[in-house]
Amino acid sequence: MDIPPQLAMRRKAYRIGRANPAEGAPFPVLMRSDVPLVYPNLWLSESPNVASFNSRQAYLEDVAVLYSWADEHRIDLATRFSALTGLTQAEISSLSKAVSLNFRNGGESSWATATRRFNSLIEFTSWFFDYYLDRISASEIRLYNGNKARERHRSRLEKARDGMPYVRASNPTSVISEQILSQIASTFEPGSHTNPFKGHEVQVRNNLIFHVLLETWARRSEIVLLNLEHIDLNSSPSITISHPDQRTRIRRRDGASLKTVGRTIPISRTLAFRLSEYIEESRPKLIPSRTIANALFVSSRDGQRLNAKSVNRMFSQVQSAIKGMQQHTRVHPHALRKSGASAFRSQQLNTNDAQHRAEMRSALLYLAGWAPSSRMPDHYTREALQKRVGEIIKLGLIK
Repeated sequence: MDIPPQLAMRRKAYRIGRANPAEGAPFPVLMRSDVPLVYPNLWLSESPNVASFNSRQAYLEDVAVLYSWADEHRIDLATRFSALTGLTQAEISSLSKAVSLNFRNGGESSWATATRRFNSLIEFTSWFFDYYLDRISASEIRLYNGNKARERHRSRLEKARDGMPYVRASNPTSVISEQILSQIASTFEPGSHTNPFKGHEVQVRNNLIFHVLLETWARRSEIVLLNLEHIDLNSSPSITISHPDQRTRIRRRDGASLKTVGRTIPISRTLAFRLSEYIEESRPKLIPSRTIANALFVSSRDGQRLNAKSVNRMFSQVQSAIKGMQQHTRVHPHALRKSGASAFRSQQLNTNDAQHRAEMRSALLYLAGWAPSSRMPDHYTREALQKRVGEIIKLGLIK
């Protein structure tokens, strides 16, 4: 499926800006031709439950799909909603095609992406109706008809969302095999002939990031938010993952934050030694003189806290450096997290002791930073479950 040239061109007219108020945390702003759009930004400002920068940006990107589509079809959204009419059934059908587009390759977006977009548009357009319903001076009959139109409009969008075919992500995160993991570790090793990074200190830092991710199952945003005081290298070495302070949140241009609960994770002696060596020898050389830095992982450019996107680029460079790397194997921090959780879950599934399995599940929830009631272990460890089912079938336990 090709992206209509008009839609592609109009999407480029929209971008997410960044507002930096004198007080408080920065927040994203949807702009068209560098002019902030009133209604989408007002909608988010009145949505206190949407707190993080990244979440707000995702909502605005979803709403940009609606505005790009409306531009293509010459529909003035403000005029439609101020008249309490919204979109027709035919227009919603047309909008569904735009919502289901993958704007990178022109194919279909995954079911999860399209569903998220629809949910954003359902909430935004319902708010749009409410905005004008609260401001009109009209008879009771017009208010009644306006509320009825709002519910009908919401219902049509929900039916369009629920009627979408299921399409999996084109390149979902998969568990990394032990063989590939060994290749990645060899490439990250400082001094390796396949190591793509320049400078010994940078190689030591990147290798350490890889091993911290591997042992702790931390997210990339959690890694870049680590400070020196989060590292305990005493007799029982550990790393503490905690929420960033207000000053750090305000200064983060990549929107890095903590999605999971804070936790203290025990680490191996080997990793503790690597951390000690990096902190004492390599890290000081990455920081320019007269620069104060409290971040554990600092940039070689200015000595300040490493950016979350830099971690992704780091893994992309490693993947490119490994000859014969399978194209469908994505080497990135999230894959390490999923691989660790899947390996741990395999151990849990291989025991018949109910108490031991419960204890291992609790440990899995804690290590990954998930809430006790979370169903994420099942989501993250589907490969382990599939493998276990295969073993059961081979044993003849399922006919």
